[in-house]
Amino acid sequence: MNTETGRFTRSTIRAAIETLMTDSKLKLFKNDITPDGLSEVEDFDEADYVGYADIEGTVGPTVGTDPATNELIARWAEGTSFAVGAIVGSQLIYGWYLTNTAGTGLVLAKKFDTPILAQLNGQVISVAAPEYRCPMNPQGQDVVEE
Repeated sequence: MNTETGRFTRSTIRAAIETLMTDSKLKLFKNDITPDGLSEVEDFDEADYVGYADIEGTVGPTVGTDPATNELIARWAEGTSFAVGAIVGSQLIYGWYLTNTAGTGLVLAKKFDTPILAQLNGQVISVAAPEYRCPMNPQGQDVVEE
């Protein structure tokens, strides 16, 4: 934060986003909900098929600015995959969500366009690199350049 103006600087926001994206866990959800700005961790039913395990964010994100929109963009360093073990029956997977490492705070969430049926031993559920976009106020009222 800029101590003279009381406004957040772009580097402060960037550092906060990097921390959120790095100290995180990627999880799959099995309930049919559409995440929105009011969603909380408790809204998601985590997948629990055989072989499922959440993935911890151990590789730092890439952070940059979209020149067309002036948005700060943070992406997990890479996409990832979830393995499916032997399943008795099947489980519909509706999307993914990213939490803090403790699993108590929601960072991001996305519903798949079409649910994925987890039912085959050896099946892989791929997730593109989670991405967060932070709009920067074009008038500079909330964010100051350094």
